[in-house]
Amino acid sequence: MREAHEKAPRLMRDASSHIGADLVVLALGVLCQMVLVRLVTTSTYGTWVLLCNAAGTLFLLVHFGLPTLVARHVPRSPTDARPMVRRLVGAQASLLLICGVVGGALALSSASFGLPLVLFGLLFLDLALHHLASVPRAGLRALGRAPWDAAARIIERGVLCGGYVLMLLVGANDLILIAGVGMISNVASFGVIWWLFHREAPPRLGTQDTSPSLRKMLWLGLPIFLTMWFQRTLWDVNEYFLAAWNGLNAVATYHVAWVVIGGALSIPLAMRQAMLPVFSACKDDRAALLTEVRRSTRILHAILPLGLLILVGGSLLLMGVVFPDAYLEGSWRGDSALALVLLMSGAWCLGVLASPFSVLVLLQPNTWRYAGLHGSVLCLGIIAAALLVTPFGLLGAAASCLVAMTGRLLLGIKMSGVCRDLCQGWMRPALATTGCVLAAVMLWSSFTWLGSTSTIVLLLIITIGLTAANVMHFVDDRQRPTPAVVAATVLGAVDTRRE
Repeated sequence: MREAHEKAPRLMRDASSHIGADLVVLALGVLCQMVLVRLVTTSTYGTWVLLCNAAGTLFLLVHFGLPTLVARHVPRSPTDARPMVRRLVGAQASLLLICGVVGGALALSSASFGLPLVLFGLLFLDLALHHLASVPRAGLRALGRAPWDAAARIIERGVLCGGYVLMLLVGANDLILIAGVGMISNVASFGVIWWLFHREAPPRLGTQDTSPSLRKMLWLGLPIFLTMWFQRTLWDVNEYFLAAWNGLNAVATYHVAWVVIGGALSIPLAMRQAMLPVFSACKDDRAALLTEVRRSTRILHAILPLGLLILVGGSLLLMGVVFPDAYLEGSWRGDSALALVLLMSGAWCLGVLASPFSVLVLLQPNTWRYAGLHGSVLCLGIIAAALLVTPFGLLGAAASCLVAMTGRLLLGIKMSGVCRDLCQGWMRPALATTGCVLAAVMLWSSFTWLGSTSTIVLLLIITIGLTAANVMHFVDDRQRPTPAVVAATVLGAVDTRRE
């Protein structure tokens, strides 16, 4: 019984595993991009980015939201993990055939632009293996084996990074070889994930299977798939507008900034992956659910100042070392990749704050509400991109990202059903949103007109202010905020009792 309790999904343990792995994966990912931008020219890098975006959007059909269904069901019935995962992977294989046919037709039509068919084949196989491994990954997390999933992700990114470094050493710069390295890394990750899942999943007791039928799971997964497509398109829409109006060099510059911000967004994603099975296990008990939501919110509020300090401070100190000058040179308007990171740091803060509310919308019986949330955000993002990217270029793309993440936070709070219980009206969400946007604009303005030194000073002031706000919010009014309480708030701000 004690062993079962230790292996059940737990918020702090699983979140620590995900965040720790994501920090390692983020570091390796930055190293990968550092090598990649030195392997190819700026225009070739922009072409590779657009190709990966288009293929990734197509192959989301293989994902189809099925891993999320595993995370919703398995925590309440662990013995259903094996049959459920096998059925869903079989369904993904069928969806893969559809993607293969459509992708093959697109590859043949693109051959006239000088892109070899072998490149498309390797890229498609890479994405197929990545998505086929997503269901057993979710099974491991739902069974409380999040550390194993974290280890597999580190292996995948480590193999990819090693391959890129080897290409740099031998002087190879062909896109076919780059796609081949990605395929090898996903083969390694796929094999490790399947072996770990079959080793850790408990055998089914008897012949009774309480998991939903495949038809029902596909119907439940459809809105989640649409949500995945909405999210993917939201992140790519700015690059498509930039390619149409500003050229491939602008796409490459924006993508360098997005590599940093998107990597940092893996932190709230890791928290959502840890929250989903924990919230799902107690969603029938509203009091217990609100307790877990409050705990996760405290963790995220404590992460915010420290994460902003690392994100912005690390970018100011390291981006000039990691990326060539061609990606960092901007005009007087401050539209270099580094300036874009500072402006888009507000989007990261908003994404962190929105995480628990997004999970609460997903857990509602009607999963179409989750699709409606992200579909509305996508519409907002497209409108913002159309209005801002065309006249303002790269700065408009960064501002569009801020607008979309603001909409995601406010709509998520509205649709989560806990606004009155946790937010006490709209005053706190409005203040939090305004603060994130103002902090990002102030950092960008300081860097553009005053330089890096003043930006670092301003960053420290903002970090201290956020930390003080956390102490004032989470410490009881009757308790003096002693240095020990302040340190606990900065480092954890969580209930340290056993969960």
